[in-house]
Amino acid sequence: MDAVHMLQQDHRKVEELFGKFLTGDEDLRQDVARQIFKELELHSTLEEELFYPALRNQGDLEELGTLEQGDREIDGKKMFDQSEIDKDEGEDEADEEEETGEEIGEDVIDSVYEDHQAVKELIGRL
Repeated sequence: MDAVHMLQQDHRKVEELFGKFLTGDEDLRQDVARQIFKELELHSTLEEELFYPALRNQGDLEELGTLEQGDREIDGKKMFDQSEIDKDEGEDEADEEEETGEEIGEDVIDSVYEDHQAVKELIGRL
């Protein structure tokens, strides 16, 4: 099993647990919440210690940056074009120094670490 498939399975497992949480009684909800927190902690650890470093060191950051920056398609259907969004938000591209695809890819990876930290803080508060 490849790493991406394994992470996708983890996502589905947590989604199922959220479904149980939403439909369960109070006692079940507390147990399911603990299980969700445990699964999220394990999942984020795997991503942070194995997946993201491998992506940074062996992945194609240029391609990741291009995906983040350009047209997005899912199953052949165009989702949105980031440049259209940037123009709608009033960004003046002429005044900004453009990042390379690789730099954007690095930014994407950096941002997932920040997202994970926010999730950890929320879990701690919950």
